[in-house]
Amino acid sequence: MWARWSLSIALPATEDETMRRVRVVPSKAISAVGMIGGIAFALLGLFVAIPLFGAFGILWTSIAAAIAIFHAINVFSDRGVAITNIDVDGPLDPVGTAGIDNPADTTPPPASNTPLPFDERLRRLEALRQDR
Repeated sequence: MWARWSLSIALPATEDETMRRVRVVPSKAISAVGMIGGIAFALLGLFVAIPLFGAFGILWTSIAAAIAIFHAINVFSDRGVAITNIDVDGPLDPVGTAGIDNPADTTPPPASNTPLPFDERLRRLEALRQDR
């Protein structure tokens, strides 16, 4: 429930365009921790930093409040605020099985509960060794 990895793919305007945009959003658990930390530092700024340090305290409290607001949006909304947008070139794969290294590869990954045959594992291991 708390863990999530948010990816949204923007489809191109024309068929010739092959750019995909992927949004990376922090998980709700990380955003909850960030929100609590931001609130704690904002309160510290209000009651300690502003009275002791004046302008620096105002800057401290403003940054802490911005951090708390950013993470609160990610905790309480479905879409959240993206930390990074990634543009990926390559043909679009409507099924979502193509990898970034090989966008045309449409072979589905093996089921997580069924191990690969021994000879296939050896072939993949040898291919990794040769690529190095």
